Amino acid sequence: MRGSYPEAGLGYSPTAADYDLDGDLDFLVLKYGASGADIGDFPTPHPFRDARNGGANVLLENQGDFRFSDATEKSGLGPGNNRFSFAACWEDFDDDGLPDVYIANDFGPNQLFRNAGNRFEDVSLKSGTQDWGFGMSATWGDYDRDGRMDLYVSNMFSSAGNQIVPQAYAGLSLTDEVRTRYLKMVRGNSLLRNSGGGSFSDVTDPVVEGFGGWAWGSKFADFNNDGWEDLYVANGYITQADEDDL
Repeated sequence: MRGSYPEAGLGYSPTAADYDLDGDLDFLVLKYGASGADIGDFPTPHPFRDARNGGANVLLENQGDFRFSDATEKSGLGPGNNRFSFAACWEDFDDDGLPDVYIANDFGPNQLFRNAGNRFEDVSLKSGTQDWGFGMSATWGDYDRDGRMDLYVSNMFSSAGNQIVPQAYAGLSLTDEVRTRYLKMVRGNSLLRNSGGGSFSDVTDPVVEGFGGWAWGSKFADFNNDGWEDLYVANGYITQADEDDL
């Protein structure tokens, strides 16, 4: 890549796609942590369930001859661009010929941006794909072979959290919405089925697709060539004996 792009800062995870269909690949660079130019006081995420003090992602539009320009604002990716973004994946989920992008965010909701023609629209809420939690990765695949691309999102699963969270918030005056979000944040991974018409439904079986440990990466692929999409999930975390645990 010719030149330097300080707006990308400490880039965390890059993906490439020809979002404007001009024949060359553009880059979306995620920034998990905030820099001096970003809003917030990284590294403490707050509010914990809906953190908005992460880094600002950058869309670099390919100008040809290995030169790129910052197209974040003009493309519509500017509003709400302060999440703790971990990973992104591109797919034309609505079959209109334009590549859309899904961003998995830590400490809060994920974001599905529909490409409306060189400009993105955040359709996370109305599509049912926010998947509130500790988003680590996402992958597209037509797991049920109905011709529509479905979505699998890897999150943090916590067996202790599933036991403690319901008790910890039982006596607090929280809204049902907030309580549901906290419970979702420890549930684990999610399988979101594309129902068509721009909407998705959560069809996760907690002890099957949802039970993926502390999942970092995930990938749909037909590993045994039987015509059905299989799913691989990379998970794990550093642990050690707790001598104080009775």
